Amino acid sequence: MVGALSPLPVDVVARTPLPAINALLRDSVGWPAYVQQITDVYQALPAQERARTTIVVSNYGEAGALDRYGPDHDLPTAYSGHHELHRQGPPPTDADVVVGVVADVRSGVKRYGSEGWGGRGEQGVPAAATGPGWRG
Repeated sequence: MVGALSPLPVDVVARTPLPAINALLRDSVGWPAYVQQITDVYQALPAQERARTTIVVSNYGEAGALDRYGPDHDLPTAYSGHHELHRQGPPPTDADVVVGVVADVRSGVKRYGSEGWGGRGEQGVPAAATGPGWRG
């Protein structure tokens, strides 16, 4: 079995067949930078809002990055309904500020509201903070 997270530098991995063989390896490239972008959005919130913030992501790869590197940045747990992650349940009911990573800005604004767009996450996906409430 090929290891999930490669100890090789990204530019070396790109010249091997490993990304074609191992989707997790391919999907994990850029995780530290992705988590840093989410951290920047989260840290830009006032302290009283950070205490009521949840993170919602669109897929298991994004959730995996935040699960792996988020604790190093004191980030709250990330939630997603992708695959088996729905078993985690919904975000806390008292979380009325959302840092969301969405694939489409228009659907993100429709779902989460328009305030606080704060940069781009994995593969150029916008990262946003919005509140109060999560309009689903």
